[in-house]
Amino acid sequence: MKVLFLTWEFPPRITGGLGTACWGMVRGLLELGVEIFLVLPDSEPCGFHLKRPEDIDLPIHAMDVRGTSRKREGGPYRSDPLSNVRYRELVESVIVSLDFDIVHAHDWLTYEGGLHAKEAAGKPLVCHVHSTEFDRSCGRQDERIEEYERIGLSLADRVVAVSRFTAEAVRSRYGVAPEKIRVVHNGFLLEDTPSPAARPSDEPVVLFMGRMTCQKGPDIFLEVARGVLGRFPGVRFIMAGEGDMTERLMRRVSRYGIKNRVTFTGFLEREDVARVLSTSDVLVAPSVSDPFNITVLEAMSRGLAVLVSRQSGVIEAVRHVLTEDYWNVDGMIRRVVSLLKDPEEMTHLGRLGKAEVRGISWRDRAFELTEVYAELLDFPVIPRAG
Repeated sequence: MKVLFLTWEFPPRITGGLGTACWGMVRGLLELGVEIFLVLPDSEPCGFHLKRPEDIDLPIHAMDVRGTSRKREGGPYRSDPLSNVRYRELVESVIVSLDFDIVHAHDWLTYEGGLHAKEAAGKPLVCHVHSTEFDRSCGRQDERIEEYERIGLSLADRVVAVSRFTAEAVRSRYGVAPEKIRVVHNGFLLEDTPSPAARPSDEPVVLFMGRMTCQKGPDIFLEVARGVLGRFPGVRFIMAGEGDMTERLMRRVSRYGIKNRVTFTGFLEREDVARVLSTSDVLVAPSVSDPFNITVLEAMSRGLAVLVSRQSGVIEAVRHVLTEDYWNVDGMIRRVVSLLKDPEEMTHLGRLGKAEVRGISWRDRAFELTEVYAELLDFPVIPRAG
């Protein structure tokens, strides 16, 4: 089975969960013997033929190139409504020399390229939904991007959603037939745990980790921090990530008079993410609308107690987390204060979550993806035992 895998984000260049998810999926599929033609946009875009799991541990430029590279002025493709056109042109230039069985396109920027590959090669198309324009924009969506999503999802042979939460949004917002939608939750790859970083003090640490955008609820986190400090002053808060709300949040911290209690880290590389997690006790993920949220799994794997909004698809895949509606700030404050006042319960919840995440693998999710592929191809389903 050979898959044309279309994504606009992949390590080492990632900005969010899409790149992490695609890395895990590719690795899991390769472990099952599936061959991948990975097509990526960059200042020098090209396609890579991956046959073994260890192939994706190589730097991008060292991978075995199959296809044409073309330089474009202006650097890497950006997430704007013209980027999908450029990505389609890239796909057009690459697929002429490839032999693949199915197309797997991830999020709106690649859907137009996926539709071209489907038509040009006569192959079935799977469109994967990691987030929708509605999720990303908190209701202030770009109509052009929504239309690209609507066309891609309506013309795809199968639509894979990362949660039932997202599957329902795809059905209700875009009119996609339920019989065409399959839910495949994200997996998780347990990495080696680094040596814990030195903690700045003995005070407990509450963490926000994600993009500083309305979708992820950093402003809600800040209101939770303010409320918690009013009841439990001896706690520190870390806000890890960057985005269009960062400066506004910093000004609000100053206005609230809690600058000495809240630290902004900016964007973190992978090793820095591990260090911050190792010095934190509680993750609060108050997303307004989140199809999944892999950060929750990562925090659980490090033993953090986790509080996540009920508007997040990840709660379908895990049990040992606390939940609240994102709008219930008082409820979140009470949850966090309760954990801080009972360190044994906080540690216990963290241990349960850490054990639970060990059972969530990308290999299992890859099995589910091959089952979706097999529905559209004359291929037997790969046996799970093998």
